[in-house]
Amino acid sequence: MPFGKKLIVLCVLGLVGCTSAGPSARVTVAGGQKVTVSMATGRVEGSENQYFKVETATFLTNKVKKQGTYVFRIAFFGDAVPESIKIEDVSENKALLMVQDTKPAMVGREWHYVCEPVGLDDVSAKWIHDIDDSFRIYLFTVTLKDGQVIPVYHAALYPGFLKIHLRRELGVDGG
Repeated sequence: MPFGKKLIVLCVLGLVGCTSAGPSARVTVAGGQKVTVSMATGRVEGSENQYFKVETATFLTNKVKKQGTYVFRIAFFGDAVPESIKIEDVSENKALLMVQDTKPAMVGREWHYVCEPVGLDDVSAKWIHDIDDSFRIYLFTVTLKDGQVIPVYHAALYPGFLKIHLRRELGVDGG
C-alpha cells in the first residue's frame, strides 16, 4: 500500500478511536433485559431524553449512626414538569421499589429525594456484602403532567475498594 493510502487509513482509524464510546459492559436487569453501561461515564446507553437527566443516584453513609441512605436527584428541562416519579433498583432478578413520589416537589428545575436510612441488614443494601465491583441499575419512571411516561435507566458503579470503605463506615470490617 502506498504511503499516502497508509496515512489516510491511519488518520481514519485515529478518528474512529477518538469518537468511540470507550469500554462498556452489558448488564442484565430485572425482567431479563440487557442494558449497556459506559465504563467511562457510567451512563446507560439510550438513557438520554429531552425532558430530564438523572444527576444523582447514590448511597451515602452515616458513620455515627452506622446507617446509609439512598439519594436521588433529577434535573428537568424546558417545560417538563413531573406528575409522579418512581425509582426501582433493577440490578437483581426482581425489581426493588426505592421511591414512589406521587407529588414530586421541585426546587427550581430539580427534584431531590433522600430515602429513609437503612442498615446493612436491609434488602436494599445486600449488595454491599459482596466485595466485588457492583453495578446498581436504577429504573426511573417519570410521568409528566402532559401524560407522557418516560422510563430511563441509570447506573451507579461501586468498585470493591469503595464497598470496603462503605462497610467500614457502617461498622463492619473494623469500622
